[in-house]
Amino acid sequence: MVYRYQEWQDGIHNFDNHMMLSLHLCLTLRNALQTHTAVSRVIGIIEATEGESFPNKEMVLQAYLSFEALSEHDYTYACVSCGYHPATVVMDLHKKDQYACEIQNPPQQYDGRVNVKDFWDAVTMEILSRGFYPSDGKNPFIVRPSYQNWAPWIGQHTRQSDIVFNTEYAKIHVPDVSTDADERVTEERLADEVLNLKVAEVRALCKQCSLDSKGSKMDLVLRLREKMASRTTYNKVFEKVLGASGGWAVVMCPCGVVYSVKFNLRAESARDFTDMLLSWKHFPNVTVYDYARGLASHANCRQPLDPPFHPHEGRLLHPSPENIKLAAERKLRLSQVSDSRGSPDERLADINNQILTHTDFWTLGRPQDVEGMILNSCLKVIEKLANDQIGIKVFSVNSYVAHTWFIPSVQNPEQHLPDKADDFQWILVPVWRPGHWTICVSDMNLLICISS
Repeated sequence: MVYRYQEWQDGIHNFDNHMMLSLHLCLTLRNALQTHTAVSRVIGIIEATEGESFPNKEMVLQAYLSFEALSEHDYTYACVSCGYHPATVVMDLHKKDQYACEIQNPPQQYDGRVNVKDFWDAVTMEILSRGFYPSDGKNPFIVRPSYQNWAPWIGQHTRQSDIVFNTEYAKIHVPDVSTDADERVTEERLADEVLNLKVAEVRALCKQCSLDSKGSKMDLVLRLREKMASRTTYNKVFEKVLGASGGWAVVMCPCGVVYSVKFNLRAESARDFTDMLLSWKHFPNVTVYDYARGLASHANCRQPLDPPFHPHEGRLLHPSPENIKLAAERKLRLSQVSDSRGSPDERLADINNQILTHTDFWTLGRPQDVEGMILNSCLKVIEKLANDQIGIKVFSVNSYVAHTWFIPSVQNPEQHLPDKADDFQWILVPVWRPGHWTICVSDMNLLICISS
């Protein structure tokens, strides 16, 4: 049995009995990463300052990662403003880590679900084992890329459970001609992906498609795009593009805090982001993505009985020829109506720069949770009526912010209250528990709790 003695009490992290880092250096590297500075750059700075040579930077990185794997982190993976379940998310892809990989098909019984906790525990074990096994070939803890054992990272409080979706195995099948147009990867999107390939790879692809491989990269891509009208050429390009990894798929809140990240085994598609969003406990209200139509179509096909994007597949209005023409002419307007018989997506109110529609109000007066955006708007109306008509100075706290005052975030409420908060006669604080909202009215020395 190999035993690695840790001299943490002496301020040293022992990686493999040869590479040892001071805890001060480990904490310095952690702070550098949190301020977007790579480990190799920090080592380069120290080498230039001290005039000494460090060991291989990759080994220093592995030693630091083992330190983090042994550390207990108190991180909630959530934004202090948006909470665990942001109403709006922004999704994008980072393509700096693409690589070619060969992955076997998953077992027939694989249903696209994987245990996220077990997977990341295995990754942690692999990081720790590198200090015991000098060669990856002999390391039994290596986590090999596979469709059935590859999970995104989603925060514990944001995900629905430890079982999350990863259906990337479905990407390896070339789309059928009969596939719905929204599901099939378009020639334009394939051409965009080809642009991310290296010049040598694009030339080789042109040769496979019996095209002239001379010229600039853009010339080659244009030739492939023209030829992709042919089913045979389309299939060859499709298989080439999806034969490489697809970078990092990231879901974040508008504040820039990452809630989910997935290391794609194949080229990016709407499937990757749908997998993560369907693994969340609460689906966001607004989703910002550069391929919105494909995302909405794919997600609704995955859950036809309860489509995530509705009505009109997430559009503001029905895509009728008349509405499309008005939108193209920039004459489309949402009419101001209060008739309950009106369209569910028509605009009813504009409160505090927030546009509300019939659909937004569907959670009012029904046996389900009132959405936080609606609650904030209602409190703003109460605040204005009290100030203007009754003469009572009232301030209402944003429901998303109030949620961060409690465990586990435990933010200081004073940071979110206005200056001279004592001048207000009432302060309305919405408190949410699953299935129920409570509005706490603070009246100086008197605290009254009113259920709503």
